[in-house]
Amino acid sequence: MPYREPDPEDPMQRVGVTIPVEDDSSCREMAECFAEEYARQGWNRRQLLEMFSSAFYSGPHLAWLQLGEEAVTEIVDQAVQMWKPMIDRQSENEKRTSNTIIDLPVIQT
Repeated sequence: MPYREPDPEDPMQRVGVTIPVEDDSSCREMAECFAEEYARQGWNRRQLLEMFSSAFYSGPHLAWLQLGEEAVTEIVDQAVQMWKPMIDRQSENEKRTSNTIIDLPVIQT
């Protein structure tokens, strides 16, 4: 078998398949996951909407195309509303701890 070529007999070879669904619920769930994941990382509403509208991000952009701008905007707004308080608390804690001076004893020999 040549190096780096897939072996058809390899049971561990990754194989992608498509699964047809009757409605857009799976696409909506995927969009919610993307929005929440990046909102938790601190992305704001503008950044999230840019991600969904950019073809560079193929998964989010697929949701943008299938669900439409209005549905994706609603999903992004929900994610930002849900995670913004936690992000704000984390950034407040980081500011508080970064301004704190800790005096540690120095051991001299």
